[in-house]
Amino acid sequence: MRKGLALLIILLVPSIAPAHHSRAEFRGVETVEIEGVLTKIIWRNPHIAMYLDVTTNTGDVKPYRIETHGGPWVFDQAGVSSEEFKVGDHLRVAGKPSTRRNTYFLGLNALQTDGTEVILGHDIPRYWNGPVLIGGTQNAEVFDEVVDASSENLGFFRVWSIEGGFSGRLMNFPFTAAAIAARADYDPLDSPISRCEPPGMPETMTMAAHFDLTAIDGETLRLRAPWFDTVRTIYMGDSLNSTDKPSTSLGFSAGHWEGDNTLIVETTNIDHPYMRGDGTPQSKAIKITERFALADDQTRLNYHMIVVDPVNLTGPGILETNYVALNREYFSIECNIFAEDSAFPVN
Repeated sequence: MRKGLALLIILLVPSIAPAHHSRAEFRGVETVEIEGVLTKIIWRNPHIAMYLDVTTNTGDVKPYRIETHGGPWVFDQAGVSSEEFKVGDHLRVAGKPSTRRNTYFLGLNALQTDGTEVILGHDIPRYWNGPVLIGGTQNAEVFDEVVDASSENLGFFRVWSIEGGFSGRLMNFPFTAAAIAARADYDPLDSPISRCEPPGMPETMTMAAHFDLTAIDGETLRLRAPWFDTVRTIYMGDSLNSTDKPSTSLGFSAGHWEGDNTLIVETTNIDHPYMRGDGTPQSKAIKITERFALADDQTRLNYHMIVVDPVNLTGPGILETNYVALNREYFSIECNIFAEDSAFPVN
């Protein structure tokens, strides 16, 4: 890690919306500090875990588990690697204690003994005023290293990275009052994401910071999304229909080309309980239409999604995002099941 940098230059740091991994157990509490020795670190999605032995005022040592605000993709894009933290390091961590688990903590900022402050997520302000600051987005000069896509001439079939982070997208899902109310019964510690079950559609795409599109053959496309390395199969052909296809969490996706620069994908047969990671439900009647429009110079891909759910939406849900052809490889890391840590049981 280049600790001499007072200002980190990063490529692209997508923010992770609250729907990604609910943090209900940390809401409504003030930011506090803990200090101790790092005993273990788990570098996995959806969030990185650090274990800290904290000495109390009475001299007792209590083990804390710290869930960072960001995952490996956010840290990688911000230039923060697992090598930044070593077992045995003495750290001060600012964050929020859990309201449901003892000595369980949401880490926002970490301060190393040399004064280096590490932002443990995306859009998090600095907490201390040390000599060196690394990580985060608001402290960085963001730029896009767009490749010479025309010369490469890969068309749609490459890794696409979201432009400007999630804050740069347009998203409007008019949920019904009943759908919003259903969130109150959702337990984030006993949910699919807590068990590391891959998300369904449309959440696979609403949370896709980047994705890889590949032509398997003339009749099949493969789309890989980084969250749990989810793989979608898109079957090409105007005559395809879903009447005899099984229902799955990702549904059945039928695609066709409109001209040379537009891919249309219709997805039905979706059997997944949640539209978002905060417990917002979706029905089996949900239908999704996606439009992938390639720029003439092949450097950008406009993504437009329309979601129709007559049970949980009062009208079409809309998502629009621009992706860019950056010099980045596809990135995915396995999930980390926080809820199964028996040393930190739910109160």
